[in-house]
Amino acid sequence: MGTGYLEIAATTALGGLPIPGARVTVLSGDEILYEMFTDKSGVTEKVALEAPEKELTLDENFDGIPYSVTNVKVEAENYVTVTVYDVEIFDTETSILPVYMTPVTYAGENVEYYTPLHKLVAGGERTRELPPPNAIPDTPRVLSEVVIPEYITVHLGRPNVAARNIRVPFSYYKEVTKNTSDRKTQCLCGFAGAKKSKISVINGYIVNID
Repeated sequence: MGTGYLEIAATTALGGLPIPGARVTVLSGDEILYEMFTDKSGVTEKVALEAPEKELTLDENFDGIPYSVTNVKVEAENYVTVTVYDVEIFDTETSILPVYMTPVTYAGENVEYYTPLHKLVAGGERTRELPPPNAIPDTPRVLSEVVIPEYITVHLGRPNVAARNIRVPFSYYKEVTKNTSDRKTQCLCGFAGAKKSKISVINGYIVNID
């Protein structure tokens, strides 16, 4: 058997706020494999789980399922308990399971989600669906002209940390000052239709907007 990995990220407010201290249980059927709690960023530690070796996917005679599944239960005070069934675990890969939680309205409230069978084993003819007209492409491309966005989304934290996202008008950078001793940069940004705002950046990450 191979080994895959799993992390769980618990958030609320449509993913905008982390839920620290949420109790996470990873199960195989009724057997408890792990019990842990989310950190201040709403993320658990990475845990190892058994999975079929990825080399089996290169064997044309292999007709089994190329991944294992596990169940995850997430509980937090004042939030609806969430259980996700059949979370897929692939050999050598880290699966990150986002769990969006909502405030509880009555005692014992819970919700269950079932992961559909992966297309690798769902059967049927594999076809590539054509995007609808005027759809935004999901792959990078080079535009024929420069496009300046009217709004940008700013993540108030490191990329791998659950933090608040804010949407602000955008024009261009007005002034940049840098203090190399603490690797802190302050940018004065002239947002369209708004006064200048000071953004503090440490080690390349936006950490505060005044």
